[in-house]
Amino acid sequence: MGSLLRVYGAITFILEHPNELDAYLKEQERRCEEFKAANPLAPAAKPPRSVFRNVAARFGRTIVYVPIGQLSPVTMKKIRMVHVLDGYDKRAIAKDVIW
Repeated sequence: MGSLLRVYGAITFILEHPNELDAYLKEQERRCEEFKAANPLAPAAKPPRSVFRNVAARFGRTIVYVPIGQLSPVTMKKIRMVHVLDGYDKRAIAKDVIW
């Protein structure tokens, strides 16, 4: 199928199913927010001090250091949106929150 035909098909679907599309997007946004709240990540210029790592460990969390200067703007956008996939249980929903 040609790419122009696919574009017209997508537009037709969106126009014929606005309620389903809105519901889908709201659900994806809810799941994304839920995921971000459970998996915080803050790219930084310097690694976090050990006191912060110790506090995180007390709460069963891990601080992931990401050198901010090594990330492209596209990658930074993805990190801000998704945060970290920490564990197999998160991987099940990764396809829904990573674009």
